[in-house]
Amino acid sequence: MQDGILQKYVKQIAVEFHSNGAAPDYKMFLNVLLRLELEGFRKWQVSWNMHCKHVIDNVYYLTYCYEVYYINLRFMYEET
Repeated sequence: MQDGILQKYVKQIAVEFHSNGAAPDYKMFLNVLLRLELEGFRKWQVSWNMHCKHVIDNVYYLTYCYEVYYINLRFMYEET
C-alpha cells in the first residue's frame, strides 16, 4: 500500500479473512481494512463464508470467515 500501486491501478479488491475467533486476529484484520479505507477504497459488500461455519446446538451458525469487497472511489468518477 505504501507505493501507491493500489490507488493507481486497482479498481476493486476482495479480502477474505479466516480466524479462530481470537481477538488479536480481529485487530490485525481491522487494521488492514482501515488501511484500505484510508487509501480511498470503500466497502461495497460483506458476506459470510459459510464454509467455515460452526454449528451451535444444531440451531445457530457462527462463522469466523468473512469476504469483504472494496471499490476504489478514484475510478467511480472517472470519465470514459
